[in-house]
Amino acid sequence: MKTIYKRVLDEDVDEVLMALVYIDNLKDMDNFTADLLTQVELETIARRWKAVRMLKVGIPYSKVEDATGMSSATIARLAKMLKKRSGGFVSMLNEMGR
Repeated sequence: MKTIYKRVLDEDVDEVLMALVYIDNLKDMDNFTADLLTQVELETIARRWKAVRMLKVGIPYSKVEDATGMSSATIARLAKMLKKRSGGFVSMLNEMGR
């Protein structure tokens, strides 16, 4: 059962990601994410992205913690992802010229 559930979930995740790919302007993205996510979920994502941007330019964890209100453990995980994960953070930061 777990395999079937994971496969279905993977398909659902792919569907959401494809929907995001099709959005080509900020207004449509804002409308879609307002419907898809709660305000708290969107703010959490925004804080994570802010932390990643700060970490990318070498800002110390303590300052990232102060600026985002995130725990040092979460910041450490983001730093690890920034260095070792799929490269999504670095790729997007480079794409955005950050």
